[in-house]
Amino acid sequence: MLPTDLDLQGHMDNGVHLSLMDLGRIIKARFLKKSGGLVPIPELAELFGMDPLNHPLPAWLAEWSSNAALPSRRDPAPSVWE
Repeated sequence: MLPTDLDLQGHMDNGVHLSLMDLGRIIKARFLKKSGGLVPIPELAELFGMDPLNHPLPAWLAEWSSNAALPSRRDPAPSVWE
C-alpha cells in the first residue's frame, strides 16, 4: 500500500480496499471438476503448460493462506474474544 492509497484521516481508499479483497478471492479460488471434487494443482499446471517447481508459492502467501483458512466442518471452530 502506498501513502496515496490513504485519505487525510489515514483510512484506506475504497478502490484499494476492494482490490485487496479481490486478490483474496482470487487466491482462495478453487477449480472444480465436472465429475465433482477439486482439480489438483499439478493437473492445472499441466493444462496451462507450466512447471510448478519453476513457480513456487511465496512463503508469505502460504502463511497467509493457512492463517485465513476456515477449519474443516469436523474440527471445532472456537470463538475467542480477548
